[in-house]
Amino acid sequence: MEEIIQKKYGYTIYNRGVEYYKDKRVQQVLKFKNKLYGKVMGSIVYDVVVDLKSLESRCSCPYGYNCKHGVATILCYMNNEYMDVDKIVDKLKKVDKEELLDFILKKIGHNPEFALIFAGLLNNSNESSPYIYKQVKNKLLTYITIMKSGTYIDKNIAKEIRNFLLENKNFLSKEDLIKLLEVVIKEYDNYGGFYDDYTGYCYEEFVLEPLGEVLFDKDLECDDLVRIFKLYNEDDYGLMEIIYDSFLKKADKFSKCVNILKDYLDEYDYIVLLKALGKEDEALDKIYKSKLGKRIKFNLLAEIDENKAIDYGMKNRLYEDVVMYYYEKNYYDKIVELFRKYELDDKVSEIVYNSIINSEPEDEEDLLTKLFFKTKNIMVKYNIAMKLNNKEMLLEVFNILYEEIKSNYYHTYEFLNIVNKLLLDFNEKSIINKLKDIIIEYVNMKTQRSYEISVEILDAIRKSDYETFRGILDYIKKEHYRKRNLITLINKKGWF
Repeated sequence: MEEIIQKKYGYTIYNRGVEYYKDKRVQQVLKFKNKLYGKVMGSIVYDVVVDLKSLESRCSCPYGYNCKHGVATILCYMNNEYMDVDKIVDKLKKVDKEELLDFILKKIGHNPEFALIFAGLLNNSNESSPYIYKQVKNKLLTYITIMKSGTYIDKNIAKEIRNFLLENKNFLSKEDLIKLLEVVIKEYDNYGGFYDDYTGYCYEEFVLEPLGEVLFDKDLECDDLVRIFKLYNEDDYGLMEIIYDSFLKKADKFSKCVNILKDYLDEYDYIVLLKALGKEDEALDKIYKSKLGKRIKFNLLAEIDENKAIDYGMKNRLYEDVVMYYYEKNYYDKIVELFRKYELDDKVSEIVYNSIINSEPEDEEDLLTKLFFKTKNIMVKYNIAMKLNNKEMLLEVFNILYEEIKSNYYHTYEFLNIVNKLLLDFNEKSIINKLKDIIIEYVNMKTQRSYEISVEILDAIRKSDYETFRGILDYIKKEHYRKRNLITLINKKGWF
């Protein structure tokens, strides 16, 4: 699975995620059905959701998608460091009714608010549960009022609204939900737009996903849908796209409204709706006649007819888009053939590398060499140099990484691997002076991480040039003996 993660996230992100995992930054991982729900400490605690089928992740960090926090969460799962909610659910299904009721009553006895979780079991009749009905209406009005008043809706309040919508869906009418949606869209600037200035993180899905889910469960008429999708005209921030995604999941319920909605949806969304309703021929016709960009047309075609999409992509020289499509389908041989024939953009170089490795063509070495000198992607260069064990390539990567790690810790793992290759496989003494410079620079940084890297580099030198190693060690002992953490690491190696 680790190899799959590396390919999905890229080696740089993967290695950072490994560091986060080793540093015990993952505070919690829950597995429920086919997803992981993690909390990972970065500059703040970030919420992570991982799809176990695709291993893709979403995160509340600024990066947002397939990040190091996602990798760290997956690694916890791989090492059985998680709580299996599915097992709890299975246990609940087998618990005797009286035993479960007794457990719930005890919880309510300790905390009466716990009972509100089960309020959704009641129906929405004003006569059967007047207090709850009134409370729900008042709570909804409160949320609407604070949005209109300019009160900032932070992430915690957004989550509170999400829970409110899901737990009280039986008490909320379609009018209630449409009114809330109108306020969310129209008052965006007043309440802060579900945006965290500090992290640059948007959390609108906390509110809009459940709102769409509950809204389209209602018995909506065509006029209701027109009212909803008219809001596109007032949405400058893409919020309605989330609502539209919820609508598409239940579009079959509203097939009678398709012709009416054409006047309120843009070309793209209308084509997507036709596809969702199984009207593929009509959707294809609309795609070819539309004024949409070529890349958008390609992606729409790919969702309906692969052959038509590839034909369109090749005719319009959308080679990189075709490559990415092939990669999603694991068509590695076809990607290699494209690389042979066309000049591909460097942004797909990692995909090309993985495709060459996976397809194992007879001229693999020639293809990898061509890619090495074509790409500027340092991780692709690194992987090729290591795989081919080519001295000139290793030296080129060494020099690139040498300049990089002088200012940050990125790619230190790769740098150390290159160093060991050059020193042990090729006895390349020409790099030792630069290694000395890095050691001195890192020792002077006075951080635990810089000390650890310095000692690792020193160990590589020891295996290749013992005399130089002793000289550097004597220098450290004389000039840096006060750096106790550094000396402790060296003592653990048994060098003094």
